[in-house]
Amino acid sequence: MFTVVVMLSGVVSAANAAVSTWPMEGGNRFHTRSTSIVGPTVPVLKWSVDVGGWRCGEPSIGLDGNIYVGGTNVYLTAVSPSGSVVWQRTDHFGALTPAVGANGNLYTNLTLPGRIACLNSNGDLLWSKPYDWGIVKSPMIGADGSVYFHYGKYTPDGEQIGPAFPMCGCATSVSEGHGSAPDIYTRHRHCISGTTLRAWYLGLNEQNEPVWKTRWSGDWSSYTNMAPSVCSDGTVIAHAIVNDDSSLVRAYSPLGDLLWSLDVGHCGSGATGVAIGSDSAIYAVGGKKVHAINPDGSTRWTSNMGVYESASPVVDGADTVYYRTISSLIAVGSDGSTKWVLSLPGQGPSPIFGNDGTMYIGVGGSLYAYDAALRLLAPNGGEDIMAGSTYTIQWDTEGEISDVLIEYSTNNGADWTAVDQPNVGNTGSYEWDPVPVADSNDCLVRISDASDAAVYDTSDGVFTIFVCQSALIGDIVNDCYVGLYDLIAVANQWIQAPGDPSADIAPPGGDGVVNLMDVALLAGHWLECGNPFDPTCGL
Repeated sequence: MFTVVVMLSGVVSAANAAVSTWPMEGGNRFHTRSTSIVGPTVPVLKWSVDVGGWRCGEPSIGLDGNIYVGGTNVYLTAVSPSGSVVWQRTDHFGALTPAVGANGNLYTNLTLPGRIACLNSNGDLLWSKPYDWGIVKSPMIGADGSVYFHYGKYTPDGEQIGPAFPMCGCATSVSEGHGSAPDIYTRHRHCISGTTLRAWYLGLNEQNEPVWKTRWSGDWSSYTNMAPSVCSDGTVIAHAIVNDDSSLVRAYSPLGDLLWSLDVGHCGSGATGVAIGSDSAIYAVGGKKVHAINPDGSTRWTSNMGVYESASPVVDGADTVYYRTISSLIAVGSDGSTKWVLSLPGQGPSPIFGNDGTMYIGVGGSLYAYDAALRLLAPNGGEDIMAGSTYTIQWDTEGEISDVLIEYSTNNGADWTAVDQPNVGNTGSYEWDPVPVADSNDCLVRISDASDAAVYDTSDGVFTIFVCQSALIGDIVNDCYVGLYDLIAVANQWIQAPGDPSADIAPPGGDGVVNLMDVALLAGHWLECGNPFDPTCGL
């Protein structure tokens, strides 16, 4: 028997490692309020569950996909992706957002008495530490796994390694900068008036004790205690109210230099943060508008919403901006156009997104889950598909859809062509056979309700359709590559009569058995390919 042993050291573990798509307030330690996940094109309610209180806080998502949400009472609830309550505690400190560590544990604040705490994913208390002052804020987890509470810096096991931040008033949830020894950024309010944006680093005092030292600070005659956001180049962005008519978005360099300041108008919610898009665009809300701001502080576009916001903006992987009001959620496209408006029967935070694109949002004292009416699963971006081959287009639906229209584009959506037999039953899959002849790495597939074109979904990213440039000796499975799948075909037919497709490739025309001659020929052409868009092919 011929045995193939494939060593993929490190690859499997990395691929299977569970990662939260929204592990803490603001989505990450930089508080960019952004995700690479693409939200629903047209949202449809999947489920809702009562989690107690009159208003939910911003949820977070565990490594297992469970959603953790605090309420304005003392409830902390874990909800499964299917909408069932997994567990609930009745000693949580209000509508704070638990932070999820790389180990899956939750870090949050408990009450009765007040304490910072660590829970496992089952809701069991692992450790807690009392505190006696300060206004409690949601914790943040740094790049090294350290947990930042309002009451100091802790190891994941609860050892305090940094004191409480010096303040007179209330500290925000902190944000972390970039680099091997990143600074920590906070906003806190003075006892008398105004706020301070501060950059801190952890140093030592004369007694060799750890203390927070100020790297730089920026004083504003304004009010907010929302955490600042940190861009990929280290620029720190903060948004604060100046008076009843205006609020300022300000950008600081990592050294504390004021780079620019932009007035975006009055904030209806009192204070909001900003969101950072995939191309470093900054999204702020104010004056009943969404403001898209370039990294240099110039305005890219503004979109009039006609009503004040009630929460910070959030941006998804398609650079769709989500604008929360007291009675609706508005999705704004990357060009400033309104994509959809969803009526909501109550107030709450901005949405977050699960790994499958499900949108979770607090509405009053309930958690709501929305999925796309139509969600394209494959191709969804990054695929290499050979022209003339067969490819399975896959999708999922919520609600009643009888037939779907399937189209493709080879120029990134500028033009669309229906597949052969374009209107097909809503079966969840379609055999695209044959894939059309095209040489393009700007391909997309779009699937829509055949009776309502407004209900649709498109590939999240472009994929490639290519014409194989060479007749490759050794390409047994006919995918325009000589590699692992061809070796597996040889192994499956070893010392046997050829199968389909035949691995009997040597001598030319075959000799009726798969043996070492076929392995030798395969080895001689190993890793050859004919995809003109693959830079490793060397065509």
